[in-house]
Amino acid sequence: MNAKHILKLAFGLSLLAALFLMADFQALAVMVQQMHWGYGFAGFAAFAATSALDMWRLRMASPSAAQIRWFAFCRMHIESYAMAPLLPGHIGVDAYRVATIGRGSGKGYVEPAVILFGLRVFSLLTMLGLAVALFLALPQWRALYAPFVQGLMLLPAWGAALTGIATLLSVVLGWLVWHRFGQRVQHRLAGVHQAWNALTRSRLMRLVAMSFAMIVLRITTFLLTLQAFGIEMDIWLGTSVALCAALAWLLPLSPAGIGVREGVIVGLLVWLGIAYAPALAVALLARAYFVLFAGIGGVSFLLPKTDAKLATQENHP
Repeated sequence: MNAKHILKLAFGLSLLAALFLMADFQALAVMVQQMHWGYGFAGFAAFAATSALDMWRLRMASPSAAQIRWFAFCRMHIESYAMAPLLPGHIGVDAYRVATIGRGSGKGYVEPAVILFGLRVFSLLTMLGLAVALFLALPQWRALYAPFVQGLMLLPAWGAALTGIATLLSVVLGWLVWHRFGQRVQHRLAGVHQAWNALTRSRLMRLVAMSFAMIVLRITTFLLTLQAFGIEMDIWLGTSVALCAALAWLLPLSPAGIGVREGVIVGLLVWLGIAYAPALAVALLARAYFVLFAGIGGVSFLLPKTDAKLATQENHP
């Protein structure tokens, strides 16, 4: 972990500490005591189902991942949660998965890295699109972005012209970079051809369906977390907050989104009129799901392992 990662960890922990400093601990303790454990466990089950789909989706998309035996693959998946604090956002989780798949399959790291990156980008863009649509459709959010929209409408015409010129220059620069380094990039991505050839129409549809199912489960997890503390909220409002919380986790601002994700959840819920104590309790319960997975992964990581080469399908009858 270099100095930049240490600074990001300090930033995230500072945000989390600030949230606690503003909290009424007596009210927070009351919220925890009154938590509906049935909804809490249901939320954890939805979180676990999301994780299982994430694992299955990666194994289906990556031929290298499919070569790892199921037990070793499941163990790698759960252990990756323990690696999240090592790098910002979701990078620590994905980096451990890529490293383990590349070492275990013996076919390098490029293919699983590209596949995993593609899956993350698809989920990111889908959640971002849904979040923007809900923010534009729901009147409760309009006060947040109305001043920015009014400011953009006041921009002079030359502002739009400069934007067009900047876009054109970006396209030209992108073409020049590809013309200069394109062949080298294609050579580096040669290991992805197998995955591309295996991506039939039916497999692609299954991957898309699994990606949407994961998003639905993430939203369900958050809605159940709200119910665990007796917070009644319009389902579309809750969905918009859940999407923002998921996006905050992916931002590389702090390891595993520590502090950033909690700040987004608390800030949005308080904006919607929820008291601070239950809003913080919801954020902490959502974090507890991840911490529990990370704890299980940490225990698994410390247990003895077999040789990575013996964990592939090719070396077993």
